[in-house]
Order: sequence, then C-alpha cells, then structure tokens
Amino acid sequence: MKKNQYLLIGIIITLLLIKVNAFTYAQNLSPTEKITSISPSESPKTTLKPTPTTKEDENIQTLKDKIATKVAELREKNRTIIIGYLQKNDNNTLLVKDEKEIEYKITVDSDLTKIYTITGNAQKEIKLKDLINSSYLIISGTKIDDSISANIIYVDKQYFVASGKIIEVNTDDKTIGVLTTDKEQYILDVETKTKQAILNVKTLDSQKGGFSKIKVGDTLHFVAMRLKDEKTGRNKAIRLLLVPQEFFNTK
Repeated sequence: MKKNQYLLIGIIITLLLIKVNAFTYAQNLSPTEKITSISPSESPKTTLKPTPTTKEDENIQTLKDKIATKVAELREKNRTIIIGYLQKNDNNTLLVKDEKEIEYKITVDSDLTKIYTITGNAQKEIKLKDLINSSYLIISGTKIDDSISANIIYVDKQYFVASGKIIEVNTDDKTIGVLTTDKEQYILDVETKTKQAILNVKTLDSQKGGFSKIKVGDTLHFVAMRLKDEKTGRNKAIRLLLVPQEFFNTK
C-alpha cells in the first residue's frame, strides 16, 4: 500500500516539474521566437509607415496651391455677363449683339457649357443646335482675349413696360403704332391672347377692352415681349390699358 502511495506522489511531482520548466522556457523566448511560434491563422498585423515628407514635396505643394489660387482670382476678375440677341450660330461660336449694338464673340464648349431655356420659373436644358437667330440670350462666362468663354447660356424672353400715344392703328394686321414719352416708336401685335382693358372716363374703373375701341390719339400703357424681328420690327403685346383721349378733355 505504501509503495502505491510513493508511486502516485512521484508521478505528481514529475508532472509539476514538467509544467514549471515549460513556463520558464516560454518566458525566456526572444520576441522573434515568440512571433514565429504563432500559428499561421494568427499572423501578426503589420503597419505601413508613412513616407516622410521632404522639403521638395512641400515646395511643390505650395507652388500648386499658389497656381490654383491665381487661376481662381483671374477667373473671378474676368467673369462677365452678356445680354443680347443671337446674330449667328456657327461651329461652337456665337455672335451676340446687345442693346447698344455692340457685338460679342462667344465660344461654346460642347462638354462644359450648359444651355437652358426659361419658361416661367422652370428651366430646361437644350443643345447648341437649338439656338436660333434673334434669340434673347443671357450669357455668363469668362473673358479671354477678344472673346468670352461661356459657362452658362439662358434663352429667355425680354419683356418691357412703356406708355405713349397711339399714332397708328392697322385693323388688317391687328397692329398698333405707339410713340412713347421717350420718343421711341413701337409696333405692337395684338393677338387673341392679349389681355386688354380700357379706362372708363366717368367711373375711372377699368373694364374689358377690345381692338375696335383703340383710336389714334389715345394713350396706351402696355407690357410687351420684344421679338427683335428685324423684318417686321414688331413686338408681341401681352397687356394693354387704354386711356381714351376724352379722359384728358374732361379735366
């Protein structure tokens, strides 16, 4: 019985000595040996060190920033807006004439320039080929030498308000000739959609008017759309308020 006890105690002591030796060996391993002992599925993560920035790299970046700033300043300084009528559309180049009869050459980039038509509060993108002569254009771009590089082109309608004396009434063409207080003459096309009103001389209220009530010598306040039609010189009448000449005679 005692022999069995001594044998069991010996086995336990041997196992303890093995564990102590294994722990001591692991503690004495170098860092490299410890890494190589890791299984392939537990490979250590490696961290890439950033490439050090040299003085030359800093100088190059500074030069790039200065160039970008200068280009932005030049673009801002040379940015301009042109408003006028299209005279010619030829191979990505537009010829536009403003109200003072000054002509501008507009260059269009098929990839960068955006062209829109404006209807009320909505706008629709169109192509360069859709622009027709006499279109009223608002152009935003950058002035380069003797031309303007267009960024955005808006095709709009030009409305204007004026008043003057009626000097001609053409019942066949339904047109009215008006001489304004600024001594400018306009020919107005009166259409079925034109909204017409006439001042009642007695009540001073406005009431529905009509083309048959318009007479030479009457005063006309109007809103019209400038068509810039070189052949007819006509403008489209939008709203008319007729003041009969009798109104002034009763004062």
